[in-house]
Amino acid sequence: RLAEKKNPEKAVAPPKPTVTPKTEPTVTAPTKPTAAEPTKSKGLTDEEFLALLDEKSAENTSAPNPTESKPIEKKEDVWASIRNMPNADSIIVQLKSVGITSFSQFGGFMHNIHQPDDHTKEIAELKAQYTVIDKLTAMMKQRADNSAVYKEYKGKSVFTQNHFRKKNAAAIHSYEEAAEYIKEHIKEHYIDGKAPKRSELEALSKELKEKREALMPEQKGFLIKRDTALKYTRQVRQYLNEQHMKREREKSRQRTQTKQKNKNTIE
Repeated sequence: RLAEKKNPEKAVAPPKPTVTPKTEPTVTAPTKPTAAEPTKSKGLTDEEFLALLDEKSAENTSAPNPTESKPIEKKEDVWASIRNMPNADSIIVQLKSVGITSFSQFGGFMHNIHQPDDHTKEIAELKAQYTVIDKLTAMMKQRADNSAVYKEYKGKSVFTQNHFRKKNAAAIHSYEEAAEYIKEHIKEHYIDGKAPKRSELEALSKELKEKREALMPEQKGFLIKRDTALKYTRQVRQYLNEQHMKREREKSRQRTQTKQKNKNTIE
């Protein structure tokens, strides 16, 4: 007992067990997914879900704003030069009906400017070419038709030729006429340095005629446009001259007013 009193050992009480209070889990209402942020559905990986979010974000960014509207572009009036002249609407309708679609195009006819569908010169040249060829082939045929009589005539003796010529004058004259014409014009149509055959000239003539015929539909359209434009050329010129004189008078009036104003300022 004396020993216990000298070295008393403090008794250590065992730790009291801590009791954690029970907490009830908070329940939050589920939120509906927005169109811009789709919810992750079953079967999608994280990478696929993030890619879907990026795609939706890009769509929302690039989508046009319905409140924004582009300004309406005002179309240029291609008939502005004559829009205010008397009977302008009727004249414009007539011009459009034949293919004249603007005042600048009408001005080309009014000032005799060459039009792309005007083949007058080309058609005339083609006709001149195949006309010469047709005449040449006709002469070649004429010579061939009378060659037998002429050959017989040349085979006669000097004493019998005169009598034979008088008897066959028409055939001999036709042969000599054709031979002379061919001699003068055949060189213009040589092929590789050789005189062409009649069949070759006929083929060339056919080709030239086909080219001319191919141009005729467009040429007819041009002639209709030209004739329609000529109907209104005088009227339009008169109107444009009147408008020009009116502008010049207005400029002159403004210059006079300016001079008078400057004079009054100086005084």
